[in-house]
Amino acid sequence: MSNTAQWLHRARSLRASGRLREACEAYVKAANNDPNDINAWTELGATLNAANRPNDALRALARVGQINPQHVPALVELSRAEMKLGRPQRAAGVLQRAASLEPTNAAILRDFARALHFSNAGPASLPVIRRAVELAPDDAETNLTAGMLLTENRAAEQAVPFLRKSAALKPSALALASLGSALALLSQFDDAGKAVDQAAAIDPKFPGVPATRAMIAHALGNLDDATRIAEDAINAGFAPPDLIQRYAGLVSSMPEKRGAAIDLLRRAKERPETIPGSLPPVLYGLASLLDAQGDYEAAFSHAKEANSRVAPPFNPQTVRTRTDELKRLFSKANLEAAPKGDPACRRPAFIVGMPRSGTTLLERIIDAHPEAVGVGELDMVPRLFGALVARSDARGTLPASLGALTPALLGEFAKAYLDRISNTEPGTSRVVDKLPHNFLTLGFIALLFPGATLLHASRHPLDTCVSCFLTPLGRAHAYKFSLAGLAAEYTEYRRMMDHWNDVLGSRITHVVYENIVSSPQAEAQRIIASLGLPWNDACLAFHQSSGPVTTFSATQVRRPLYATSVNRWKNYEPYIGELIDGLRQFL
Repeated sequence: MSNTAQWLHRARSLRASGRLREACEAYVKAANNDPNDINAWTELGATLNAANRPNDALRALARVGQINPQHVPALVELSRAEMKLGRPQRAAGVLQRAASLEPTNAAILRDFARALHFSNAGPASLPVIRRAVELAPDDAETNLTAGMLLTENRAAEQAVPFLRKSAALKPSALALASLGSALALLSQFDDAGKAVDQAAAIDPKFPGVPATRAMIAHALGNLDDATRIAEDAINAGFAPPDLIQRYAGLVSSMPEKRGAAIDLLRRAKERPETIPGSLPPVLYGLASLLDAQGDYEAAFSHAKEANSRVAPPFNPQTVRTRTDELKRLFSKANLEAAPKGDPACRRPAFIVGMPRSGTTLLERIIDAHPEAVGVGELDMVPRLFGALVARSDARGTLPASLGALTPALLGEFAKAYLDRISNTEPGTSRVVDKLPHNFLTLGFIALLFPGATLLHASRHPLDTCVSCFLTPLGRAHAYKFSLAGLAAEYTEYRRMMDHWNDVLGSRITHVVYENIVSSPQAEAQRIIASLGLPWNDACLAFHQSSGPVTTFSATQVRRPLYATSVNRWKNYEPYIGELIDGLRQFL
């Protein structure tokens, strides 16, 4: 056996026994003994990654690139180093090269989908992970990744079968807790509770267990239970990011608990992260609690730091182009020429607007009516519109016209949507879909359901944007992480709504948050009348409704109407000059 082979054998044995530092030293000796041994350099990079030394791994893997830039195992390890360094876009680029070299390698496609997701590619990750599942239909990890990515992309209903299969193939706390979370998002709380109980039986300290339990309790209005679950997990050091965020939102409305909660999160901020990614939620949580305490300078500072730590790329030109293309596609002429759905179908109703503009409040007012039900943020309209775009242009770019929307295809889309809501409280005559960014495709909705009620929720521009800045919205909302991004997105939202007002006119019922607060009965009656429903006094007691709420507004809408969120931006006026300048045309 050569010296190189001997060192490689020793390095592999050391790595297998977990002695990573000594294994790295042995790999270095093997590589130095034969500088062209591609396996020595690749395995050294892998071991350095395992030892959480990604910068050193990059240096070792650079040598592989000199020997053979198409060596797929090295490309995979290179992507892992980039992910460890918080550079998912670079990782995605590397994995795209690897996938082009081995297009039927499901594991590479699975990692590629993950990298795309974390690089803010959003739905672009979904075709990749679906292809990975096609190649490895019985692989538990691939099914689990598919389910988790679909859930993150607001497609919980599609996620559930993948998560069920993963849990059946390889029961794990992660798979079962993820299944519970997806079921909870679908308001299937009994099944969600059973899944999380199974996860707890495997690992009672798995972070997803308290996170999902608190989510269920919060959604059902059991705020004390949700708070207790979160506090126990934070004190024990195994609270995941979403649970920390939920806890801060809960305690913000409990003055008697805020001081202790701030101390708890400050301690969590100072100790090392036991769960990756938990620091930004702690910062967001402190921002929320300090805001409630009236310490606005500190609240803004913590939110700004949290945003800077997790900000994905955002290009204002991209959203300007998006608006231009949508306006062109849904021009008045194109809408008039396109086929229309059944005007007699009035069951669906749609609430749109910027996030944090009162959309959840509006939904809860309607949901309190005995003949209506709110179903939260469905992903159906974006999915159907994406299918239309795919039929028009295989590259996924917006077409110039609605020529691909035939009467048969329109009927197929409408049926798919109606099938999705068919089992939603059969006794109700109105089902409310509250996905704020459906403001992008109101024209498409108007074609699918000419008889549907279209409700546009709006709020003071600065209140809307400040609330977005302080709230831990997901990476899909890439604009919200900076004041400049918020100004750009809000501007395009207003351009889009101006267009819909021009082409749809009275089809849209506009609801202003401040008007609901100042004249609740008059506004609620107008809202219910727009749905063609008789008035019911329960709509003014929406906060007493037992219906579930899974958005960040879950705590607020459990309270009677309050005016403290009106002109909230004035608390932050000294710190938001850039936002004020960017939105001046709307003020």
